[in-house]
Amino acid sequence: MLGWLYDVAWSSILSLRQGPVQTLGAQENGFLYMRGTSERLLANSPIQAEDLPLKPKGHVRLVLVSDTHERHRGLRLPPCDAVLHSGDVLACSSYATRQHAEQVLKDFGDWLRSAECARRFVIAGNHDFWLEELGPETTQELLGDAVQYLEFSSGSFTVDLGAGPQELRVFGAPLSAGKSFNRAFQQKEARQRFLAEPEIVRAEIVLTHGPLSSSMWTEEMVKRLSDLRPALHVCGHIHGYYGRARPITTSGGLSINASTMQTVGRFTGQRPWNPPIVLDLQLSAGAEPVGVAPTCAP
Repeated sequence: MLGWLYDVAWSSILSLRQGPVQTLGAQENGFLYMRGTSERLLANSPIQAEDLPLKPKGHVRLVLVSDTHERHRGLRLPPCDAVLHSGDVLACSSYATRQHAEQVLKDFGDWLRSAECARRFVIAGNHDFWLEELGPETTQELLGDAVQYLEFSSGSFTVDLGAGPQELRVFGAPLSAGKSFNRAFQQKEARQRFLAEPEIVRAEIVLTHGPLSSSMWTEEMVKRLSDLRPALHVCGHIHGYYGRARPITTSGGLSINASTMQTVGRFTGQRPWNPPIVLDLQLSAGAEPVGVAPTCAP
């Protein structure tokens, strides 16, 4: 009966720790633009929306975000082929009510649909207690159409790379590790699912919440990801690693951290100051740098 009062109090605490909820697109800090192949990046620089180049031929344009912690509204998502979100949609959600979590998930789905793109893919993070509790079917229903929730599962989207349509597969696993009391999807069973899940074998893009450099990556898990050789691995979890790109193996594949939050201080919390990453990833050999518009759908 007093749930609404609890939610008001909880939202007030979040405003102190995460900053206030912003209007759609209020963050005017542009994007971090990257371009490259699965072997190396050719550029990595801040850029304003009006200065984003046309997508080169033979590339897929991806928008990478993670760790939005209920402060997604202020971020703008530019036109692209697909949006990839690597978890922590919610903030300390074990303290929130189910009603609060459901409202946030519905709003988060609406925000993702504000992007002009063909598909939007989302995984959970260690703060997403309610996604673990609700399960994949209910979570998917709350996120709504044109958003695909991946929980040790895969999806796909189609992009024209200049030589006809090509299907790209995305596998998502909400894995992470750490000392935080927010420990959704951090059980031993989650790691075992990652090692055993057959769908990951077919994926060109892999999403996990934790980065390659975190303690979640056992030697066996690193070997599995290395053997699969995806073109791209997107992660978050460690906010201070935002924008870092590293090779998955010596023979190719990029791993990029897209954490949105910046830690301000122990008592002052964090703020959504890291802009979305726009990545033009080359997937066809010998592509010419001819500008083409991203494949988008309303």
